[in-house]
Amino acid sequence: MAKHCPFCGMDSDRDRVCTWCGKSLEAPAAAPEAKGATPSSPHAGAAQHLLAADRAKKELVVWPYYLLAAGVLVLLIGGACVFAYMKATAPPTAPQDWVAAESHGKLFSLQVPSNWKFRTASSSGTFEDFTVSDGPYKINVHGSAVVGTLGDIAGAASRVAAGAEGGPLTLDRRPEGKLHQTLGERAKKEDPNYQEDEMQACTWSGGPAAYSLFTTKKTVALVIPVPQKGLRVTTASRGDYAYQISASGPAKHWDEFEPIEQKLLASVTSSGK
Repeated sequence: MAKHCPFCGMDSDRDRVCTWCGKSLEAPAAAPEAKGATPSSPHAGAAQHLLAADRAKKELVVWPYYLLAAGVLVLLIGGACVFAYMKATAPPTAPQDWVAAESHGKLFSLQVPSNWKFRTASSSGTFEDFTVSDGPYKINVHGSAVVGTLGDIAGAASRVAAGAEGGPLTLDRRPEGKLHQTLGERAKKEDPNYQEDEMQACTWSGGPAAYSLFTTKKTVALVIPVPQKGLRVTTASRGDYAYQISASGPAKHWDEFEPIEQKLLASVTSSGK
């Protein structure tokens, strides 16, 4: 069977070499691949695409995304600080009504706002404690046997002074006054922002006491100082205990808080146990 020659256009009688022009009629062999070249495969295009995508990722400018993330973080922290400050300086909740409450050791009865929190605890012969609070506003009465011992010492010193001088003693020489001064000095050592007005005489739950108004600062959100104002009251020893009474809250709303704490503290009565 004749084979057509692509070179001269004639039909050759031979299959391998054209009988007319003598040129080879066999198909040329595939060219060998260059040394080190990657063999071609159906997946060669996909691999090249992945390599190109990886190079594009490495060349991508990422600093705008970091800047955006930092901005969002700053906004979140700033918002949290603003929320914490607003909560720490909010006015006290107006009492809805006043209800009866009793300390855990049943030494005291009192009236508290029903929409404020009341907590109490005690340990026989060691301490008696109750707290009424509303957010940053707190009223606490704490009776301590340790403080009671200090009160006994102050009382003994006062009796010695009374015997030496005769007549009534000034507040700073009486047991409640001497104990109040001692605890005030301790408060100043524990809190460098603590400042106290001059001590005054008062009564609390039917017994003599000394009180002072004080100011300090409370840090909110780690960096924001919030001025505080408060009342500190100290009694002489009563049985096993002497009592420390404190009421404090944001200074900007002290005029709103003071009538509430005064009414609550005035309602405290002792069982005499």
